[in-house]
Amino acid sequence: MIDLQKRLAEISMHLLYLGKRNRLLNYRDKGLKTITCLNKNFDTIFSKITSSTILNIFNLDPVLAKYNKTIDDTNQTVLQYKSGKVKDVVEGLLKPNDILCYKEGIALNKVLKSLYKDYRQSILEKGVNSLYMTFGLVEYKDKDEVYSAPLLLVPITLDLEMNNYKIKEMICFWKIEEFP
Repeated sequence: MIDLQKRLAEISMHLLYLGKRNRLLNYRDKGLKTITCLNKNFDTIFSKITSSTILNIFNLDPVLAKYNKTIDDTNQTVLQYKSGKVKDVVEGLLKPNDILCYKEGIALNKVLKSLYKDYRQSILEKGVNSLYMTFGLVEYKDKDEVYSAPLLLVPITLDLEMNNYKIKEMICFWKIEEFP
């Protein structure tokens, strides 16, 4: 009996990949696979997402381009702005259901196109949603190296309507039936 319990414990350890390549244990914000939301009130965003409210991703690229043209004495490009500067530039332009997203160094439209393409491909080819909004990160230390892991993941959908990206919670309906 003890050998069976030991063997089951060993097998169960192989069901979950606990290595550092697992992005649920080692989140890295790089490339075109992630984007940062700069909105201040995450409680409001969370309640809107979980109540299936459609949220619009604010079209940031033209606003930053226009702002950059008004400033002639700087050598800074649009893609090099820090997140605090981006918040200052769009202050007052956001509507209640807008989400402000930004990826330093990469145009927002390029990141959204990549996310949308990967999302659609995953849904169509595998039938699996691979797009989540993370609320909170937990930092932990392992052998003198600091890692981040998502605290709460909410599955979302990403839709493209007339060059505007919209997100909402992906609703899953489960029907449980008893078989005779």
